[in-house]
Amino acid sequence: MRVFSAPALVAVATAMTLSACAVAPVDTTRRSASDATLPIVVPVEKSPAVFVDDLAPTASWQVLFDRARQLVEWRSSTPLDGLELHLVDDGVIATEINRETRRLVHAQFKNSAYAERFINKITDAQSGTYLALYSAHHNAVFVSKPLLDHFMRGIEDDGLAQRAAFALFVHEAVHAADDRRHDINKVRTLDFRAAFAQSAVYEGHAQWQSRKLCVIAGCLDGLDALDRFMFGTVAGPNQASQSANALSRNVIEYAYVEGERFIDSLASRPNGEQALERLLSAPPVDPIQILDPPSWPDNRRELRNLNLFASLDQLDHPWNGNRYERIQTSPLKGVNLRADPARRAAAVDGFTRLLTAMASMEIHAMDSADAPVDLTILEGESDGTAVLFARTLHANNLSHADATELETLRDGVTTLYSTRRTGAADTIAHTMVGVRGRHILQLAGVGTNPDVMEAYAIGALEQLAAISAASLSN
Repeated sequence: MRVFSAPALVAVATAMTLSACAVAPVDTTRRSASDATLPIVVPVEKSPAVFVDDLAPTASWQVLFDRARQLVEWRSSTPLDGLELHLVDDGVIATEINRETRRLVHAQFKNSAYAERFINKITDAQSGTYLALYSAHHNAVFVSKPLLDHFMRGIEDDGLAQRAAFALFVHEAVHAADDRRHDINKVRTLDFRAAFAQSAVYEGHAQWQSRKLCVIAGCLDGLDALDRFMFGTVAGPNQASQSANALSRNVIEYAYVEGERFIDSLASRPNGEQALERLLSAPPVDPIQILDPPSWPDNRRELRNLNLFASLDQLDHPWNGNRYERIQTSPLKGVNLRADPARRAAAVDGFTRLLTAMASMEIHAMDSADAPVDLTILEGESDGTAVLFARTLHANNLSHADATELETLRDGVTTLYSTRRTGAADTIAHTMVGVRGRHILQLAGVGTNPDVMEAYAIGALEQLAAISAASLSN
């Protein structure tokens, strides 16, 4: 379990870590885990020596871990021989995270020096934010002793503390079983967009399976206590979690809550067991897929997504030159999925039905330390829907403090909405939203020349319109 932050750079690191557990800032509106997913009916069945209540209140972490491992082995029919538990300081976990970060980032950037700078930006903010991590490299579960101690100090009931630790160990053992069955390091796609979706598959499955197993083993209240801790509902400031105060929970809730919803929906199909096996062997690469389980596998939408990316390759613009690297990211970063059920349903409907394709990327200048330009392309189900989303995006940009609306350009075909605001160190942040036909494009950059942004927006929308016209004629 670990802390997630809002900036895209850290969201990338978050999404790629498929076997970590997290905590996040305090929010009293957070629902309990039992409210976050549909009821799961599990037959009352016993396996030898797995019930937490059978253990003495003073049972060691190792004893609890061994019982959790045995339970997962029994349920998954997957031997976990040799899987070890290591209680470590945060530096050991940081080393493991750095290894995985390095593997993903170097797969994205051709420029090794830039990749190293990018890695440093990610990892510098991650120290002390992981509660537990399964490492295939070491065949071990690493648990942060400082965070575990803090977690346990917040639970007055010794029995509940024991059940919470047991639930944590079950979650990590499920990751180990999934890895042994499906070789996750080989299955997952090494790009930032796919990593975001695949984190929801693997974290969602670990949560879903842990909930089922806790019904059997009697640790559901422990899982709920763990849920409250990881989502930050434990009141009061503390040194161990101060680094999370400014961090967003959007990514973690997507991975755990939306991921578990997705898994539960697929498991409820008539061929649910086979569906899950197929999913874990070939997880989706589109983050929107997680919000729309009935459509899985939605290959047609993914083809439309790829067409959005491909259309930009033909654009004659400096950002397509060798000096720049365009990296696919998740279009969901920054989206709040913690609203009430009605608002969530409306948001999901918008992403999955009103928007028929979504693509997002970051444009990095290899010879610069400047922040990348964020680019998002949306395809509406109609021209009117596209205009509605463009206006909504522009209104959201204007809602930020110190945002000023610039001149809106209308040429009868393409409409551009622009804003500017003063950021840190008096830097100027520009946003631009363009709409033409069914396509919407948003650009956001700090210190970026707005004329360059405008040329890209107009050119990209013209390119998308031309491709759409050619497709219709065929």
